[in-house]
Amino acid sequence: MTSTGPRDIPGYYYDPEKNKYFKIQNSNAAPATAPYSSENVKRRKVQDQEAKEVVLRLARRRRYLRKSKLLEDPLSGGFLAREYGHRRQGIVESIFAGDLNKTVLDLNELPHDMIKNSAVNFIVDQRTDRSGSAVDLYMSGGDGVNIVELNTDELPGKGPSDVGKSIYELERTRNFTGHSWIIPGSRDNCTSMSVHEGTRHLAITYISGNPSTGVGIMKMVSIGDKDSNDRADLGLVFGPGFSRGEGEVDVFCSAPAPPSSSTLFAFGTSHGILEVDKRDFGMSWLGPTFRGNPNNSYPPGVFALEFLFNQPSVLLSGGRNNIIEITDCRSPEWGSESSRLRHPSAVACIKQLDDHRIIVAGLNSTLRQYDLRYRKREWRRTGGKRKECTRPILEYPEYRNISTIQTGLDVDIETGIIAAGQDFEKVALFSLHGGDKLTSLPLENPNRDSVSCIRFAKDNDRGTKSIWVGHDPYIEQFAW
Repeated sequence: MTSTGPRDIPGYYYDPEKNKYFKIQNSNAAPATAPYSSENVKRRKVQDQEAKEVVLRLARRRRYLRKSKLLEDPLSGGFLAREYGHRRQGIVESIFAGDLNKTVLDLNELPHDMIKNSAVNFIVDQRTDRSGSAVDLYMSGGDGVNIVELNTDELPGKGPSDVGKSIYELERTRNFTGHSWIIPGSRDNCTSMSVHEGTRHLAITYISGNPSTGVGIMKMVSIGDKDSNDRADLGLVFGPGFSRGEGEVDVFCSAPAPPSSSTLFAFGTSHGILEVDKRDFGMSWLGPTFRGNPNNSYPPGVFALEFLFNQPSVLLSGGRNNIIEITDCRSPEWGSESSRLRHPSAVACIKQLDDHRIIVAGLNSTLRQYDLRYRKREWRRTGGKRKECTRPILEYPEYRNISTIQTGLDVDIETGIIAAGQDFEKVALFSLHGGDKLTSLPLENPNRDSVSCIRFAKDNDRGTKSIWVGHDPYIEQFAW
């Protein structure tokens, strides 16, 4: 050890509390409680780094003027906010994030005649034709999709005794009904679900290992609208085929096209982008022909897609590399001729905020907001190397996702809140306009795998959206 601090020795972790080095144990061989397993060491390093950042941040704050503690309260301080130049939007975010009530659905209680699934992905569809609190919940997993009718006022935790009702009780009292759609080859490997609002079609993608499957598209029909004999004809199953080689093509993500577009959905795969035509459900590849060359100009490993709602033919795509392609589907261009952004790491999610702004989540804990009109370059040092990136208009430094591609993220423009899945604090809420972290959501089982699906959804008469989180074997609702 030197005066500058402990040395970083490969395979060993220095514990500052015990002032000793400990050998890092393989997580597969070490017990889950081992304090120096590779997984626990990774967690401790992140926590140590966060603690250092907190100390530095507090030290810097001591040099600033101190403000009244009353201003820290989102409601009481709101009356004085205008005098101090605070934005009203920031107050709304803090109030919303600080007063959320949790409700839990245990999927182990699904009826025996339904598919047993883990709700890796789901869609919450409000049915105002029945009531403001009625929703159809589409859940993926197992061998297909479960569709259930729920009244959110009857969910567990909403009863007068604060105990609520289990799924068993909801089913017995006819407040819970549903059916299943079997999808060939899905095998509990769902990667995404999305809805085309114009045509009311739902798309589900999954890793099948079969060129004839991987994409399912079904018409969203209420359980009461058709009898059980008709439901088997509601879905179509597609596959990427053999046109881009005999190897396995995995489908990672989906994006619905705007209503005015001739495209129904776009799908990101390991071999580029597929699109489905709205008129005849014809599927075709978008971009140049794949020839098996890793240096070819097709987008490799596309993990994120987003159509621009103000430009229906423009598609944003990102994936394994750090490039976000901006493609006009009418005359697509790739490679050096294309219009693009550069994120600091692999791209996991893209969301459009308004006509010009997007938010991008990626690996190495990168969450950034970009303006498509101002794409200035900057250089960022990662791993000892300088990498060219696009300068963001806002960053979220407390976002933590080191290496998970399929982690959930959604944005509510009305409240100005981002809900993002993370490595350790599984779901964190961020201020969309300020960049700071507001709070973390207390999940039922936070020690399981990462959260892969988060949705803001309208499910009540109050006008506010609830946050829905899929976390095996639960779906959790956080309502204000």
